[in-house]
Amino acid sequence: MTDVLYEKGSTNIFTILNENDKCIYSGETANDLMLDNSNLKIMPIEKAMVLINYNLKLKYNDKWKRITKEKYFEMLEILPPVKWNTINGVEMFAMSEYMESTYTEHYAIYKNKYYCAIRDITKDRMNLIEELKLQIE
Repeated sequence: MTDVLYEKGSTNIFTILNENDKCIYSGETANDLMLDNSNLKIMPIEKAMVLINYNLKLKYNDKWKRITKEKYFEMLEILPPVKWNTINGVEMFAMSEYMESTYTEHYAIYKNKYYCAIRDITKDRMNLIEELKLQIE
């Protein structure tokens, strides 16, 4: 099991530790690093990942926002879209450039109105569509 240094509330791992509790990159000890930052804690990477995923959901699960038609098409044309499809009357695509982890901007057209939200790319498309419809209807 790999241990890491994790800072409470963070959406990433501060550093990975080797078997001697030293940073695998700088060689600094975990204790020295924790002296500089009292919010750091040693924990198994699996526990840190659970906390990171929780914090990512908190950070990026805002409401869908209305945007202009121009903004929608600007974003569609900047980078190749990911998961571009139409399901149950909602045309949706995701950006191929990620904000953080598996979170990226999603754009949708529903009833001739345009929307945007940052969501997990791995989330089921039907759930995203239902979420959008529930919010705006």
